[in-house]
Amino acid sequence: MYHQALQINMSIPQLIAINGAGGKTSLMYALAREALAAGLPTAVTTTTHIMRPEGADTELVEAFAADRYQAALLAGQILVAARPLADARYGSPGEEALSWLRRNCRMLYVEADGAQRLPLKYPAAWEPVIPQYATKVIVVMGLSALDKPLAETCYRYDLALRHGVPVGETADEAAIALLISSGYGRYRPTVVLNQADNAQMLARGRKIKSLLAESGIDKVIIASIKEAQQCWS
Repeated sequence: MYHQALQINMSIPQLIAINGAGGKTSLMYALAREALAAGLPTAVTTTTHIMRPEGADTELVEAFAADRYQAALLAGQILVAARPLADARYGSPGEEALSWLRRNCRMLYVEADGAQRLPLKYPAAWEPVIPQYATKVIVVMGLSALDKPLAETCYRYDLALRHGVPVGETADEAAIALLISSGYGRYRPTVVLNQADNAQMLARGRKIKSLLAESGIDKVIIASIKEAQQCWS
């Protein structure tokens, strides 16, 4: 479902960089489980930070070891390649590991951004950390922020203001469209407006989609990844 909506061709190797806020990890594992169900060697990793994976279909390997990576793939698991950090999170497994994953996995999904569990984000100059060989860049934003203060719902909101992005103080449709186009537009991303968990949120997501089209971002889907497990073009 998600691969088709996002126009990801699973018949060729893919490295998908997932960025933004409000559902990156949920989308990453939804995509990985679709690929696994299709019988494809599948892995997830990060160039920033992720939390410990959950689910019986995942195999966390904390240090690069080609034999352990291969064993997880042969066992029909989603290989989660990430090294433990001091704060209970997991970080990048390193360049050697990323190179192995790119060569040996049909589908590789990389969480390449962080948002402190907030639904919106404006990236700093060093963000996102997109791998050189990414075949698609996805940006996720969460509609649950609508009508709430941006100071409470947008990671690096102060940075957006310092950069002169006229988003105002409240997360409305125009503000979310501006955060995406100003912060991530240079990557020509496919955008996922997540958390469209009811008809009203779906309608407001469609308004944001229209505003993004005006800024030149025309690859946008609206989704409810955790609740309804649906997506709309």
